[in-house]
Amino acid sequence: MAVDQSLGQPTPDTVVSVSNFLESLSDLSVAPDFHLSTTASHGGALEVRQRILARKPFCTLRQFDTPTSCGAPRVLVVAPLSGQYAVLLQDVVAGLMSDHSVCITD
Repeated sequence: MAVDQSLGQPTPDTVVSVSNFLESLSDLSVAPDFHLSTTASHGGALEVRQRILARKPFCTLRQFDTPTSCGAPRVLVVAPLSGQYAVLLQDVVAGLMSDHSVCITD
């Protein structure tokens, strides 16, 4: 850290750099969105509905289903690593939605 020798304090450039670094750390807690508006199904595209079933301090339980998944079996997908984004499993969720109502921990 650069220090202004006459005042014994950090220089303005150093303060700005540290501030920018700390601000970038705050962006890590915002998970990317699932961008599932449609999914391919048997012979066509289906609209995807997303809703939050439960929200806890440590987890959000999201449900993805299609108009044809009413009464379909439910599948729970659990994100394997703490701190990893569940959106990385988006392709798995999209693949399961053709025949299932899918819930995922986020």
